[in-house]
Parts: sequence; structure tokens; C-alpha cells
Amino acid sequence: MAEPTSAVVERTKPQKDGSFRVYLRLMRKEERPYFQPEHQWHGVAIVKSEGGRFVVDDLLLLEEDSGKIASRMSDSFLGCIGPRWAGFEIAGCTAIIEAGQESKENQSIIYDIRGEAYREDGKYDRAIQDFDQALRLIPDSDEAFYHRGEAYLDKKNYDQAIQDFDQTLRLHKDGAGAFLNRGIAYQRKGDLDRAIQDFDHALEIAPQNAVALHGRDVAHQGHAASPQD
Repeated sequence: MAEPTSAVVERTKPQKDGSFRVYLRLMRKEERPYFQPEHQWHGVAIVKSEGGRFVVDDLLLLEEDSGKIASRMSDSFLGCIGPRWAGFEIAGCTAIIEAGQESKENQSIIYDIRGEAYREDGKYDRAIQDFDQALRLIPDSDEAFYHRGEAYLDKKNYDQAIQDFDQTLRLHKDGAGAFLNRGIAYQRKGDLDRAIQDFDHALEIAPQNAVALHGRDVAHQGHAASPQD
């Protein structure tokens, strides 16, 4: 997940051990169009007094509906796989990788998760390194190919993005996201015919996909505006 950029303190609650629970609403306004315009999380900071000053001892993220703990910064495993933002993912997944106790398959998944966290944090080269490592461990990981394709798309390396989405579709033929993103890459390269084909395929799988509908309309408009032979 992306990092929050602002926070609102909703209430504080003193604990018997002298610490405080500070209940927070964390927010991020997202400018990149393929994300939702705003992210929100609910969290709790555990604040303790140490050496005459207050310090944050732990940070919890809560499930939106139930209010139960979904992730905590002090728990590497939950930090890596639970509902969280990039800081939780990177720290949690790094701790698991460094422990070196997971199977090859799980290591690949964890590198892929951390790579997504780096990508969503705008660190595309670092993300690609993690996706490369995920694929070294499991060469036929359609998720790692897909996520690496997204990172290359973000970097405007459209040829490499297309290659990765090709591999994704080789492994998972009904991936609407791969068709959609490959269509976007073709569209940005100016190959409108292939873009339209991919948007059509995406819409066969997900008929209400607004991005695919818009992309196809724009591609058709580009065709109409092009000089005719």
C-alpha cells in the first residue's frame, strides 16, 4: 500500500501500565490515476514514557469493519502479509527474508509482496530487483511477471512491460489486468490496433472495467484523428 501523508487523532485512551493508546485516522491523497483518489486507514499508536519523553512503542492497523488488529509494526509476518501500507510491508518482509527460514516458494511470494510495496512507493528500480529475485526462485510466477510489468509500465519502459505481460498471459490466460496493462503499453507506444485488441480482451473478462472502456474509446478516437492512407 502507499504511505499515509496525514493523520487525525480521533481519541486517546490511557492504559493501566501508564502507556496511552492513540487512535488515528490515517489518510493519503493519491495523484496517480490508476489508484483510488484517497486511501484511509484506522490505526492505534501505543505510546510509552521512556527517559522523560514519550515514544511510539508499536503501531497497529485495524480492520475497517471489525476494528480487530490486522497488522502491527512489531510483528514481521503480519507486517508483510496483512492489510498495511508500504512501510509495514517493506520492514516486515525484509525481516522474514533476512531470517532465511521460509521455503523457496514462500520466499518468492515475500519478494513479490515487498516489490509491490516498493513499486507503490514509487521506488521502481528497487521493486524490479525484488521481482527479479522472486522469478529466480520461482520462474513461472505469473504474479511476479505481472507486477514487474507494472513497474516497467510505471517507468515508461513499454517494450519490457509488454514482454512481462506476455509472460503473465502465457501462465494465466484469463488475466484481465494483464490484457488491460498491455493495452495501455501498446497505446502509449502508438500501436492503437494492438491496444484496442487488448482492451477488447480485457472487457470480455471484465465487461464493466472503466479503465479498459476509457482506453478503448481513446484508442478509437486516436484512429479517427489519424491521417488516412
